[in-house]
Amino acid sequence: MILRRYGPYAVFAVLVVVLFYGYTTRELQPLAAEAGQQTTNAHACVVSPRTPLKIVPTGDSITEGEGSSDYNGYRLFLYQHLMEDCADRSVEFVGTRRSGLSPDPSIKGLEETEGYSGWDIERLLNFSMDPIAQTLQREPNVMLLHIGTNNVAPLPLRPPDIVEPAQSPEKLEQLIDEILQLAPSIVLIVAQIITSPNFGWKDNTPIFNAPIPDMVDRKKAKGYKILTVNMSSVGTECVRDFDNSPVDCEDMNGDGLHPKDEGYRKMARFWYEALVEATKKGYFEPSH
Repeated sequence: MILRRYGPYAVFAVLVVVLFYGYTTRELQPLAAEAGQQTTNAHACVVSPRTPLKIVPTGDSITEGEGSSDYNGYRLFLYQHLMEDCADRSVEFVGTRRSGLSPDPSIKGLEETEGYSGWDIERLLNFSMDPIAQTLQREPNVMLLHIGTNNVAPLPLRPPDIVEPAQSPEKLEQLIDEILQLAPSIVLIVAQIITSPNFGWKDNTPIFNAPIPDMVDRKKAKGYKILTVNMSSVGTECVRDFDNSPVDCEDMNGDGLHPKDEGYRKMARFWYEALVEATKKGYFEPSH
């Protein structure tokens, strides 16, 4: 009836509507797709997207968090990185020792570590493997290992029973072997340690750090989920004056050994980037 009554005018009107609808649909489809992609990316987990993280921070007083304002060291900063990445993925820290103050009781185990103040690699091997084994029985899937600062101390500050810095990587390898024997499927991230500006430490740290990547590659070749993270840039801009006055720089406290919050913030970023790399390597398996 409408076509007969209005004739060609009705046909023209219908064509205009059809053409306009088709044009706007074509124009809006890419925008809708782009919006959908942005929404998807915003909620995608870069680190371990399908597996909860249970992390063992392991090492010395730097792992404990000494020198940070809340004694959480890098742990809270790392947790924040992981939550910004994916708030839906669970993160928990585990360990037998306690340090730090959690600003939020919902953060699981933030104060838990396997950090031992004053410990070198030998003491960790000789006196701390039992509690570390106890923690590994809780089935964590990540260990963050930063140890060696006390091994690169100069004589006479280094105890006589500790090997020279050049031989300390061999002790580190022994420690790593024991850890992997206890937890062969763990994702083990081994740090090339941060740099102290103190006399002796500054020269010995590169000697200690240099063999670590090759040693880690040997373990990787055997099928272990292990990688290196280079943290030596933390502290490199700090200077210890000849009068031995306190260090004053962005990364380190006055003792030249323990990071300030900014140094720990940088460490957390390095750990996070290493976890991204571990994810890309397929190290994290979905929970069953």
